[in-house]
Amino acid sequence: MTGRQLRIERLKTRIAMRQPLRFTGQTKQATISKQAGRFYVSILVETEDYNPHTPDQPSVGVDFGIKHLATLSTGAVIPANQQLKKHLKRLKRRQRNLSRKQQGSRRRAKAKLRVTRLHQRIKNQRQAVLHELSDHLTRTYQVITIEDLNVTGMTKNRRLARAIADAGLGELWRQIEYKAQWRGVTIIIADRWFPSSKTCHACGQIHDMPQSQRTLVCDCGHVMDRDLNAAKNLDQYGRDALRRDLKRTEESGKTGSPALALTT
Repeated sequence: MTGRQLRIERLKTRIAMRQPLRFTGQTKQATISKQAGRFYVSILVETEDYNPHTPDQPSVGVDFGIKHLATLSTGAVIPANQQLKKHLKRLKRRQRNLSRKQQGSRRRAKAKLRVTRLHQRIKNQRQAVLHELSDHLTRTYQVITIEDLNVTGMTKNRRLARAIADAGLGELWRQIEYKAQWRGVTIIIADRWFPSSKTCHACGQIHDMPQSQRTLVCDCGHVMDRDLNAAKNLDQYGRDALRRDLKRTEESGKTGSPALALTT
């Protein structure tokens, strides 16, 4: 293959790709797949010039949610990733149109393809947002602390199931995990029952807060958005965990990893 041209032995003509290869090296394998009537090629390249980009910021806590996809302890807020909700009316119209077509007809096949392509578009848009966020986190921070989310259990809530599935939290977790391995980033998973949202980040007092209460107001005078407060508590949770690990490492006389030295 050269540039954006892909040559396959069984085909006489070259195939034009939408973008050139991102890496230089020896092409080992190409897998062609068809999704929603369109063809995709996945190319495996053996390369030595891949730079995973070493993060330069110490740590961050990340609180995932539905109202906002993620809130970082730095104060950054990533908007909700609700691609299905955005396209739901159009999807329902196409599904109704499909249901009216005669079984086995060409019109039904076309209508079915339109539904499939819209599903694929929703999936691609969702994946783009998740990849952008997971890339940003693993390229920027040496230590990332996140909650141990029970996504399966959360989807059993009928009122929230669609929104949770649409957000793609399970897929986001998977992406953060494998990209962290690429870049040598430390992932700390807070205990599932750690009250990150209900604990005052300033004094540590735990409050009884319903889900509808979006602002934490503490007796000590601390007032903060619920999600930002949770993210800051998660960041502190991760830092404390690293300090404990570093102390145990020093006591055992072993050399700690660079991540364990992040105490600032």
